[in-house]
Amino acid sequence: MSNNIAIMPDEVLTNLFRGYLPKDSNFIHDSILPKISVGSKDGQVINTGTTSQEFLKIYHDIIVGRSKSPEINVQLTKADAWHTEKHSLKIMVTKDDGLKFSNANWRSGMRDAEIMFTKMLKSAVLIGKEYALANAIMSTTNITNNTTLSGADQWSDFVNSDPIGDVRTGKQEVRSAAHMKANTGIMGVEVFEIIQDHPQIKKTNGVLPDGTVPVRSLTEAEVATAFGLGKLLVGDVQYESAIKGATSSLTEVWGKGFLLAYINPDPQPQEFQRSLGYSFVLDDEEVDTFDNDDPKYSKFVRMEEEYDDVLLDETSAYYIAAVTE
Repeated sequence: MSNNIAIMPDEVLTNLFRGYLPKDSNFIHDSILPKISVGSKDGQVINTGTTSQEFLKIYHDIIVGRSKSPEINVQLTKADAWHTEKHSLKIMVTKDDGLKFSNANWRSGMRDAEIMFTKMLKSAVLIGKEYALANAIMSTTNITNNTTLSGADQWSDFVNSDPIGDVRTGKQEVRSAAHMKANTGIMGVEVFEIIQDHPQIKKTNGVLPDGTVPVRSLTEAEVATAFGLGKLLVGDVQYESAIKGATSSLTEVWGKGFLLAYINPDPQPQEFQRSLGYSFVLDDEEVDTFDNDDPKYSKFVRMEEEYDDVLLDETSAYYIAAVTE
């Protein structure tokens, strides 16, 4: 690659990246970690009421190459302040890519390829953030207030299980530990598809004249009402867990647990009140392009952003593991 690289910020691709969401998934990262815009790389939040505040910082790396399988690495470390870092991801666009879009004019076809690859970059970034957050919070190691269900207690047992009682216990634990009222339930789609048909939950939404429960599956809002929560977040995201060359194996990011949490519904930029966590953002996403010498007539599309995802207060959460088989 030449030392004289002409890097061109691309407003069209930047706007596309910021606005694009894959239609076949439901990403909940931003609803769990509200964004806080910050003006400096480093900072200390206002005391949230505890005598010593520690952060749990989430780090994740996404590696995507034309000859590599996506790889996501996750770490959770403790720190006493936020520290934003640059996150970048790029993908190569070649003349052959341009020809796939336009045999008559490969240069204009390359522009179409840039647009498609920008969407691919956004999907990879979203999956990486989602995977990192799910691994951090759907964990009996990181969320110290927790329980693990088994046998007849699992919510997939429609006869014996008591999901409302389990959630009630969790809400009491959050109130005792954090002096906050849990207002949000977080789960994956596999768990939701079980709980939306649980007879106990259905009975809270009206029993039919013959004493039976409604035939239809309940909505997210109805399940939230049954649990006495303001909101239910259902993540529907998969990632490729197979190594390169192996048979594809799509794995659910959000697993089979249920998390109760207090999430600040109205975070203020200058006052970081208690919440499960925040995403401290220094620079929003930006996409640029630059030429590449090898192979000939190729270039890179690259996104870059600077932020720090932080679990601020794990005591404001309660994790119920293995709620289904």
